[in-house]
Amino acid sequence: MRLSIIFFLGILLINIGSIDAQKEKDNVSPIINVSWETTEHNFGEINDQPVSFLFKFTNLKEEPMFIDNVRTTCGCTAPDWTYDPIPAGFEEVIKITFTAKTVGVFEKKIKVYLKDQRKPEILTISGDVVSMNEEGK
Repeated sequence: MRLSIIFFLGILLINIGSIDAQKEKDNVSPIINVSWETTEHNFGEINDQPVSFLFKFTNLKEEPMFIDNVRTTCGCTAPDWTYDPIPAGFEEVIKITFTAKTVGVFEKKIKVYLKDQRKPEILTISGDVVSMNEEGK
């Protein structure tokens, strides 16, 4: 009986320690590597002509950083970014071009993957395609 109580108390102490460790982990602020001028852009009402927007950001790291990849949610959204290292403190842009395929409201998410950062940065474009030419219908 005594052994069971000691075993139970040992398990309880281990669990309390892991809860405290998780609380400390949750209180750690994420490292911010970039500062975005904006992460959202609304094109407003557009037609079927391609539209582009430059998402500007600054490298806040004390060393050069790299953009590993930029992923879009569909083929109507195309990213363009530098493959060169971005020096510390420098500003750079990611160009997003949207080509409408259908009439209607749209919202597209773009994921920017930075080297040495697990979570992607999320950019959003939106708008309303109000008309398509005869060939694009």
